[in-house]
Amino acid sequence: SRTHIVTSRRTRDAPHFAMRSAICASAPFASRGPSPRRARAPRRLPVASAARAPDDTPALVVVIGAGGRTGSEVCRHCVSLGLPVRACTRTGLADPTAILGDDAPAAVVPWSSPLVRAVAADVTVPDQLPAAVASASLVVFAATAPAGGDPDAVDHRGLAETARACIAAGVPRLVVVSGAGVTKPASPAYRFLNLFGGRMDAKVAGEDAVRDLYRHLYRRAADANRRAPREGGGNDGYEPTPSYT
Repeated sequence: SRTHIVTSRRTRDAPHFAMRSAICASAPFASRGPSPRRARAPRRLPVASAARAPDDTPALVVVIGAGGRTGSEVCRHCVSLGLPVRACTRTGLADPTAILGDDAPAAVVPWSSPLVRAVAADVTVPDQLPAAVASASLVVFAATAPAGGDPDAVDHRGLAETARACIAAGVPRLVVVSGAGVTKPASPAYRFLNLFGGRMDAKVAGEDAVRDLYRHLYRRAADANRRAPREGGGNDGYEPTPSYT
């Protein structure tokens, strides 16, 4: 399992960057980026080249916070790649057409097998999360506390509970859409946004909690590897190394 925490000054660009780095990285045929000497214009992958699960079914993407601006952008990008999306909102009553706008016809036809399914997943209710992330190839956390809401409950504890659910379900990849200036607590953006219920402090606390959870996971895997018997004895010098993006 890997966790990717994506920070973008332009929130609208964040989901595109997150999805391309998360989906394209898992496709063996996808370009790893142009050579520094030969810059090329970005190219959208065709539907036929979208990432697929080992059984050759399209990889399921779970979007937490699909009803928001960033979450809906992630959903649209997945649909453009032909990927099925589990669009998670607090109530689960969201209409895919409201999330996708003009892209809705491509997602909801045929009705017998829509690409987008809206389900209930309130990150402040941990019991809802295991079913929400089950069987996912990728989970995108694009939720944030609404105006007047509780950032600590959503951006901190809600994110941590989502990571726990992903680890328990064996989700290969978790992408966290962060906020502008989250790595620069002295910046004007951080200080301004933090006026709203400590929003930025909650984001930092949530991301730190996710890193701690995955570090613990890697350490457990390393310990299990050291204890595992090897033919001929020893552990062949293998020690897994945590990887963070």
